[in-house]
Amino acid sequence: MTVWVLNLDAEDELRAAPGPYQPGHAMMARMRSLARSLPGLVGPTDIVVDSDMPPDTGQDALQGQRGAAWCPTPRALARLRAVGAIPPNAPPWQVLRQVNDRAFALTVDAGPWPSRYLHDMDALETHLQRATPGPAGSFVLKRALGYAGRGQRRVRSRLDDSDRRWCVASLSQGLGLVVEPWVERLADFAQHGYLGQDGQLRLGAPTLQTCDTHGIWRGSRQAAGPDLSRPERDALLHTAETVAEALRTAGYFGPFGTDAFRYRDPRTGRPRFHPLVELNARYTMGFGVSGCPRR
Repeated sequence: MTVWVLNLDAEDELRAAPGPYQPGHAMMARMRSLARSLPGLVGPTDIVVDSDMPPDTGQDALQGQRGAAWCPTPRALARLRAVGAIPPNAPPWQVLRQVNDRAFALTVDAGPWPSRYLHDMDALETHLQRATPGPAGSFVLKRALGYAGRGQRRVRSRLDDSDRRWCVASLSQGLGLVVEPWVERLADFAQHGYLGQDGQLRLGAPTLQTCDTHGIWRGSRQAAGPDLSRPERDALLHTAETVAEALRTAGYFGPFGTDAFRYRDPRTGRPRFHPLVELNARYTMGFGVSGCPRR
């Protein structure tokens, strides 16, 4: 039996760190709902605290049991200790915050992709007016720490008042915004890995993801032969290995996932492949489906 804390809101805590963080009732309800959508990650005999722990499961039953967390933030580790479980070894929260910030993924060489990470409004508006947008003149803005499609906004080259208020609020948190052209996505993929504390890398099978129009995950399955071309599979593998080396250098160990997509080139209309659009240094919704070893 493993005792889990499924803190799917880990990025919210990392944004607030090092201060105290407590999710609200709405977020707790949302996490309880999402916790039922994690095939292959939480075993049938595992216990999820803060979620679906049976009311007759006392702390004595959890004493000394192995603990695990979606992301080993300070609150998640404290929650495991509070119920008597043994928390996993984990990187410092400063490392978790660094490697989950979208700026970190942009330091990994994953081929040409016109993303920029900007810290102030003047630079942002200048870039939007000079850069090449996607179809319909659209860009996507992404907050530094976001998840499940949250913290993203589609804008045009000139921001309206509502867009500007959203950007100012985002930048006021002391973090930047990623800017990239909006493109027509044809298929979404992920590659999952587990980086041991000893530096050993284990990889799962590539997965095909189903996402809605807002980028919110709806399901995953292992990618079949026709889903990915050989160059695309090779690109996913190479990117995961490159990401693992960057994470290792930063002092991170544990689970991670890289998101990729196939898109339509707005200039030629032909499909192209981008192997690293997101990096999540934690478990992800499709991790269990990938078959990636966790030990």
